[in-house]
Amino acid sequence: MKKILYTLLLFTCISISYHAFTNSGAGPAGYTGAPGDFGTCGNSGCHSSAPITSGTNWNNFTITTNVPASGYTPGVAYTVTVSHAVAGINKWGFEAVALNSSNAQAGSITAGTGQTTGTMGGKTYVTHNSSGNTGTGSRSWTFTWTAPNPGVGDVTIYGVVNAADGNSSANSGDQIYTKSIVIGQFTNFPTAVIDGLPANGYVCLGDTLNLLGSGINNPTDFAWTFTGLSASSDQNPSVVFTSIGAKTITLITTNTFGSSATNTKTVNVVNKPTASLVPSGATLQKCGNDSVTLSTTASSAFSFLWSPGNQTTSSIKVRDTGSYSARVSNPLTGCFVQTAPIKVIQSPTPLPVLTTSADTICYKDSLTLTSSTPFNNYRFVEGKTL
Repeated sequence: MKKILYTLLLFTCISISYHAFTNSGAGPAGYTGAPGDFGTCGNSGCHSSAPITSGTNWNNFTITTNVPASGYTPGVAYTVTVSHAVAGINKWGFEAVALNSSNAQAGSITAGTGQTTGTMGGKTYVTHNSSGNTGTGSRSWTFTWTAPNPGVGDVTIYGVVNAADGNSSANSGDQIYTKSIVIGQFTNFPTAVIDGLPANGYVCLGDTLNLLGSGINNPTDFAWTFTGLSASSDQNPSVVFTSIGAKTITLITTNTFGSSATNTKTVNVVNKPTASLVPSGATLQKCGNDSVTLSTTASSAFSFLWSPGNQTTSSIKVRDTGSYSARVSNPLTGCFVQTAPIKVIQSPTPLPVLTTSADTICYKDSLTLTSSTPFNNYRFVEGKTL
């Protein structure tokens, strides 16, 4: 049974190879010898020998392009020429494919004169047609390869040529040659630069972080990600973190040549200080030229800046009327809070009116004094207190 199957496979391959790969029509897609191909048919038993990969005639087999030595530019069209010369050969066939490092289609191929294209496994192959398979002693084919956009790095063009003797009764004179070339990409990739981060690495919870994206080689697209937040495609996004902890920020930029490496930054989101003023309340009264003391409830480890006055202590004495508040800052993180203001107002000094129960009294008699304004205590001229 195995012998019968092998004979059937051999007969099928010979039929496909001779009629589609050398004489008339196109070669079957998937026989360049590239990774993932069926092979070259020469190493499938359809021809009398394995593919030729060295020697004088192999050296006459060339794959050339007009891609600059610096590499291809994404999206640009280039010409690729496959040529071969073998004395005594008048029937020719060829096939080529362009693959990236993952062996997937790289760019696109447009067939030239005497050629056609076919597909296999999502890849496009260019091959001869019935008008492009003859030539005495030599043959060349030129097709168009358009570089992938964005770029994918190195691209390999795999090619195979069948130098056939045109003998329809046997394939013993057919010669299968394989070769490949690697085309590099013009390395004008962008970089990704993240600016706008605080120098100390801390971000205050609830504050807006205004980020700036840039990079060399003119990036046109920006892809941001943030821990716990939605991604952004803005060049300069503004973000507000909603929880404390270490947060990762990443940026990838893209230009016509491809994408940058990922730039990653980390910030620490921390709480702001909490503080209020003592005494509490929106308004505080004072009498005449008296002073009042205002204090904050924050730790003395924080820094303070009072307004007005620009005093920097945790408590101050206030003589003038006005609205007072304090900015309380954490020196380590730079986060701060502004306390709710308290309004200091001046009340008029009370002027009591005293009345007596008698204008004159005898020694050791009692006298009743009555004040028009209630006070907590009274001090008389001789220093007595009631």
